[in-house]
Amino acid sequence: MTGEFLRQLTPFPESNPMGWGLDAHWSALAQAKGLRMAIVDACAVEHKWRPVGARYDMGDAWRHMERYLAEHHLSWPAHQVLCEYLRIYERRAEYLAVFPPPVEAVEHGIGSDAADDLPLLWAIASLVRPELIVELGTRWGTSTRTLIHAAGQWGGRVITVDPADARPYLAGLPCQFIQKTGEELFCVWNTPVKILFIDTDPHSYEQTRRWLDTWVQTWLADGGVAVFHDVLSKRPEIQVAQAVRDWLREQPRVWRWQEFAGTSGLGLLWRVGDRPDFEGLFARGAGRL
Repeated sequence: MTGEFLRQLTPFPESNPMGWGLDAHWSALAQAKGLRMAIVDACAVEHKWRPVGARYDMGDAWRHMERYLAEHHLSWPAHQVLCEYLRIYERRAEYLAVFPPPVEAVEHGIGSDAADDLPLLWAIASLVRPELIVELGTRWGTSTRTLIHAAGQWGGRVITVDPADARPYLAGLPCQFIQKTGEELFCVWNTPVKILFIDTDPHSYEQTRRWLDTWVQTWLADGGVAVFHDVLSKRPEIQVAQAVRDWLREQPRVWRWQEFAGTSGLGLLWRVGDRPDFEGLFARGAGRL
């Protein structure tokens, strides 16, 4: 808060020593003066070191608050979420710690070229919780099964597309299979997508650039993520990561790219849009927020 506003709020009243309810006064005063007040919060906090109320009486604090609110004719104002941003984690282990996949979501991939990538894929889907997931490249339905399991938590849909008939591998699974190339589906597509999973042969530089210029650029929604498989180049013709890096050099700063090791590796291309540079702000010190 500004110094001028702080001087109008201090000193804090001794009749309400724990300060519960003071923010209701702040809100009322700001509204009376035509000022705006908002809360910016990017950190989840757990009281692990010492239980809440270990050094004071919570019952007394509650009674002080109720008396303070009544004396000043205050009530809790209705709040409105102005903007909400996903927390994008830095490390694979952080994604998996917050969203640990159950065994049944990934065990079908044991021995496949995606075995170590499926847990992260499940965690990403669970973080974004999209209504619709589009997968380019069904193959044997290995990643499809993981995406279906994740989307089932919130009733999301999975559409998977492949030029080869993958229906035998998807029998009984709650998803929509479209037998087309990614290019053919793009020509008739008309819906923004929050998660786009791209795993198409031959994983070449040219093909990846084509997906970036079409599906990603046109239909990836703000706050959404394009997940690329095979970012670890085990063969020289696989150039997925390099294609994304080169493409990003030509784009405005509305993207964030992450590469994670795994069986074949996953690359996460987040469309952050007008998202504030939280990482830069924190790096310069909390006092700058």
